[in-house]
Amino acid sequence: DEDVDRILSKKGALSAFLELRDKGVIQYLGFSAHTEEAALRLLENFDFDTILFPFMLWVEMPEGVDSVKLMCRAREEGISIAPGTIFSSQDRFANHVRLNCGTLWSDTVEHGIQRLGGLVHGLLA
Repeated sequence: DEDVDRILSKKGALSAFLELRDKGVIQYLGFSAHTEEAALRLLENFDFDTILFPFMLWVEMPEGVDSVKLMCRAREEGISIAPGTIFSSQDRFANHVRLNCGTLWSDTVEHGIQRLGGLVHGLLA
């Protein structure tokens, strides 16, 4: 993975952060990885203080569903989603959303997912 290669290179991010840690500017070093392979490579090369793994679900909705409109309507009902457009600098993913999956399943979560589906159908009508 090119990102991991850059991070671990002599002039990479890890070296820069280690220098800052040695100067007392920062205390702990951690990382977030989106693939198991990247995480394992980083762990093989350095003893990090913390690791974050995303528990997200990336959902592609039917063409014509505007994820920003969906977010606004969902927010009115107390449902939080991230519209796909915020993950692109090129106005891509307009019909995608990211959902957090790092919470325990509950009746509230199930109802929110069902309601979100209803909102999507409403945007298609």
